[in-house]
Amino acid sequence: MPYPRPPRRVLAAAGILAALAAACHDSPSDPLSGITTVETAPSLAITREVPTLDRLAGGGAGSGELAEAVREWRASWDDPDGEVWRVAARARALPELHARTGDRGAQRALAELFWLRGETERHALLPAELRGPLDEARLLLDRGEAALEAGRGEEALGWALAAADRVRAVTSEAVARRLMGQGERLLADPPAEGVDVERARHLMNGAHRALAAGDYPLAIRRAYYARQVVEGRQVAPDTLAPGG
Repeated sequence: MPYPRPPRRVLAAAGILAALAAACHDSPSDPLSGITTVETAPSLAITREVPTLDRLAGGGAGSGELAEAVREWRASWDDPDGEVWRVAARARALPELHARTGDRGAQRALAELFWLRGETERHALLPAELRGPLDEARLLLDRGEAALEAGRGEEALGWALAAADRVRAVTSEAVARRLMGQGERLLADPPAEGVDVERARHLMNGAHRALAAGDYPLAIRRAYYARQVVEGRQVAPDTLAPGG
């Protein structure tokens, strides 16, 4: 099953957030590369790789507890309630993963997130839906470092993975997948009277095409407006343009 990989570069900005996006392009090494906002569904593009459960597990191929945990972690990104499953998957994978990587694995995973500490000024410009998760990620990073210093390497690795997942959860691809999962759930239920199901399905199909093409901001917009159609809300008129 496909799952989010940290985006290398997605260029998007909206409204007053354009200043942040412009600042983030000053250097190709900047970890934050842009913001996409679709009303209440903002997302963040990042240029830094963050630790992932499947990468640390070597892809999770094969069978066994760790491989099954990796599969659950991957599948969670298409679930609107995916964080619940990610918590369980991380806990399930942690003992074997730490046995494989040791404390050095925890140290490397934490180091991949140190850039979070250098983004305080730009974080202050983010909408709350993005600022909150990144603040949580920094807190988890601090806990991971404290655990590592205390000689609790397995715990430190768990905090590092939790922090990384908080960052990934607000990236454009993750937000798109979450919105698409919500839309598909709504369409699977008997629609309310007067709902234009054909229009909603057209938007969702367009979201799937955009996701497959790597255009995550467009996937977000189409999935967001598909949900609005199902819920009987107003939809922006340009979402059903030819080819949309």
